[in-house]
Amino acid sequence: MMSTSRRASLLALAGLLAFAPEAAADVYKVVTPDGRVTYTDHPPVQPGARTTVVSRRAATGALVMPPPLSSLLAAPVSGHDSSRRAPPAASGASGAMPPDLSREVVESLIAALGRREAVDAFRTTCVRAEPVAATSFEKASQDWRMRNAAVLAQADRILEQAFDPARRSKLEADAHTRALPLLEPLATAVPAAQAQWCEGALDELEHRLLDLAGSATASPLLGFSGGVVGAAPPGSASAAEAQ
Repeated sequence: MMSTSRRASLLALAGLLAFAPEAAADVYKVVTPDGRVTYTDHPPVQPGARTTVVSRRAATGALVMPPPLSSLLAAPVSGHDSSRRAPPAASGASGAMPPDLSREVVESLIAALGRREAVDAFRTTCVRAEPVAATSFEKASQDWRMRNAAVLAQADRILEQAFDPARRSKLEADAHTRALPLLEPLATAVPAAQAQWCEGALDELEHRLLDLAGSATASPLLGFSGGVVGAAPPGSASAAEAQ
């Protein structure tokens, strides 16, 4: 959860932006050598401090925030062919390939891949934006992967074994497109907006809002066997290791 000092720092930033006039000077984020984060509207002069200028909307002075991580929960799936058919199994193969994938399975697969990409973006962005809290961000990302290991392993198996390379690339692109409305604003947000977003995203992950395990979203994926070679039952040790 957010520490008292970090919460106070973000509240100070919110206060500066809320009461700043529309044409006010920049707000500065200052990270001191001991890791303390403060915000000020005066150019800092402390030796050794790392300073970032916080940009604001010209009209209101408010930070432009990326959508919350949980916005992926309502993201629609579109632009993919739900009637994809896997290539036939080669003669002498050790197991039969799945004959086809239903729309529900494909959508479940896209959702799993899209959420994993978003959680990876959370880890990368937030560790860079707030290195003093890197441990918390890394742990939240790793915990999410562990909790959802069986779903992610099943997604990877189906992606690898039920699609030829061209179709696999198209489905991965569909998953990226699903996450794009979050990924683009997050990548282009100013550091202070990223830092504030990261605190909210950390809380969402800790409350398991983006979990796939046990959700209706993952049910079609976990319920599909279709002759996938080497499929491990959900929750098994081999499923937890295949990430």
